[in-house]
Amino acid sequence: MFTSIGYNDWVFVSVFQSEDIENYSLLIKQNGEVILVAMTLIILFGLVIVVAIKHSIKKRVNQRQVQYDLLSKFSDVVLFQYDINKKRLTFTNDVMDRFSIDSSEIMEPFEEGKEIKAVNPEDMETLKMLIHRVKTDNSMKHINMIAMRMLDINGEYRWVNLQGDIEFGKDKKPKYIVGKITDIQDQKVKETQLESKALTDPLTQIYNRRGLEQKVMENMGKCNKGCFMLIDIDDFKHVNDTYGHETGDKVLTEVATALTNVFRKEDVIGRYGGDEFVVFMPDICDQSVIKKRADSVQKSLNDFKEIQIGTSIGIALYPENGTEYESLFNKADEAMYYSKTHGKGQAHISQK
Repeated sequence: MFTSIGYNDWVFVSVFQSEDIENYSLLIKQNGEVILVAMTLIILFGLVIVVAIKHSIKKRVNQRQVQYDLLSKFSDVVLFQYDINKKRLTFTNDVMDRFSIDSSEIMEPFEEGKEIKAVNPEDMETLKMLIHRVKTDNSMKHINMIAMRMLDINGEYRWVNLQGDIEFGKDKKPKYIVGKITDIQDQKVKETQLESKALTDPLTQIYNRRGLEQKVMENMGKCNKGCFMLIDIDDFKHVNDTYGHETGDKVLTEVATALTNVFRKEDVIGRYGGDEFVVFMPDICDQSVIKKRADSVQKSLNDFKEIQIGTSIGIALYPENGTEYESLFNKADEAMYYSKTHGKGQAHISQK
């Protein structure tokens, strides 16, 4: 082999014997085969390790899923995730065992014209407002407990609490809502019972003073007109003094029963205190209808055989005579006093 060394056209001559070249070629070939086998073994070993790791992870995940599924059977909690960008809602598997949710309801459930049928329509509006707030308020990090009603697999609404956290993407915009739905039906029933007890007169089992004010105000917020009646039992002190308190209590319960039978289910009926009762009739302002109701009260009390019972009734109209409970009560009280001082046993409608 001739190789120029760059000086006066001198060259470097390399002489190899053919046997050396063949030996070198064979050595290179053998070394290449060894390297190839080694690399193949390394790759195969790596693949085995990867497969083993994946199998181990899958096994652990499956074990945890089995454990979770088992625990979920004894839990009153359902987990959920809402993908804000994909608008997709997903639940843990046990949701189908608890609530009447179809798999088709998880796609875009909060978009216009779509809803989760298992959620009470009134509460669905609250959820839509919540999603809108999450999308527009990046400072919101958590969803505090929201009480709502969901339809269970038996077709009955149950109270649940919804709460969760908001996860943000790299662009610092909300990406997921992750949370839980907890069954609070038993708790709600107890709360309702306690609230009902707090608002109920123990003797007559109709609303007490507190219950009256609360329910009348609630109804005034829903209707545009109404009738407020204050009903006072005539000469009730004489009944107590002559026949005793036991008979007096019986008279009070009879009056409560009569009022319940005369008025509608949507009317608010309660005992204000002593021998005074209040009735609020939402959406009723026709004076002829009101007077017929008042007459019906008196006629129903005529059936009380032991003692003759009479009532004096004062009537105030909403909103003509007031837009608050106290103002209506005062106007009805003035009208009732007029009835008392003009012969008793009659009804009088307050004038503006």
